[in-house]
Amino acid sequence: MKLTKLTRGAAAISAFTLASFAFIYFVPLSAFSRDGAQLGAAIASANALLCLAALSWCYLKSDKVFFSAFYGGMLWKLSVLGATVFLLARAGSSAIVSMLLALAVMTVILNIIELFYLPVPVEWISKKS
Repeated sequence: MKLTKLTRGAAAISAFTLASFAFIYFVPLSAFSRDGAQLGAAIASANALLCLAALSWCYLKSDKVFFSAFYGGMLWKLSVLGATVFLLARAGSSAIVSMLLALAVMTVILNIIELFYLPVPVEWISKKS
């Protein structure tokens, strides 16, 4: 069975997310901080998987479609971040700081992982050889 770049990318994102959950679990944190960090990691992972799928779908399409998906993904991530902070602040949760820190760190790392698993246009491959 041949795995596509999308499948390998989703597996890499999932593996990194599981490793981060294990790291968060074994770091000595309070229960609220641990819950917030795990929530931030889960949100970043879900956003990364959605954006990887969207960018993989439109990567070889026109520039207009690609950049629409790219900026749409950024707007989606910011809106999810805002909604999560709003809901946690409204509930009076003390896990906002750990959630924001984990979300920011995970988002940056997972965006870098996403870049490695985007398809490569055929003309780039033919120019290298």
